[in-house]
Amino acid sequence: MSLPQPLVIYLIAINVMGMALYGLDKAFSKQKGHRRIPERVLLWHARLGGGVGCWIGMLLFRHKTKHIRFKVLVPLWTVIWIVLIFMSQNEQLFTYFRKTLVS
Repeated sequence: MSLPQPLVIYLIAINVMGMALYGLDKAFSKQKGHRRIPERVLLWHARLGGGVGCWIGMLLFRHKTKHIRFKVLVPLWTVIWIVLIFMSQNEQLFTYFRKTLVS
């Protein structure tokens, strides 16, 4: 089974945007007086499915790597999305967890 094409396109786009945002914010941080990208925006991109891109951006640009919130939440949301995608592709596992959580 494969993922629906719109979901694949969405995930690619949100990950590319997430990585780009980390790069832009790193560049903005070096300029005095330049407006920064809010941390909540960076974290929301991971939450909305861009965790891999955000994680790569963190490592590639060495940005937000010392902040505990980013060190925990970006990988956490990445793992959550991977699990959700895996579960959506495995109908039996999804049904089991749905019944377990609802009951």
